[in-house]
Amino acid sequence: GKIYGPIRQMTDALYGNKKSAFKRTVIVEYPRKKIYSLGFVIKEKEIIAGKEMIAVLIPTSPTPLSGMLIYVTKDEIINTDISVEDAIKLIVSGGFVGKGEAGRA
Repeated sequence: GKIYGPIRQMTDALYGNKKSAFKRTVIVEYPRKKIYSLGFVIKEKEIIAGKEMIAVLIPTSPTPLSGMLIYVTKDEIINTDISVEDAIKLIVSGGFVGKGEAGRA
């Protein structure tokens, strides 16, 4: 019950009929400057310490359901044209399936 519920909610959010929990795919400098990570915007406007922040999940490979939740400002976001679906396939494959190759996996 304690484990199944949260896992089920995350699975439904990612793969169910509901709207995805991931709003869009972005790139941010993480875990340090000049190192870039693929991330999913979870929430567009979150006020933290009086600043407007964007909540981004930096997923781990091969399980995009886990990762680090970070908060960045709008100017720290690099927008992409990678769909959430393609990004998930890229992460699950460990980078072997690139953008546009999702149907070949």
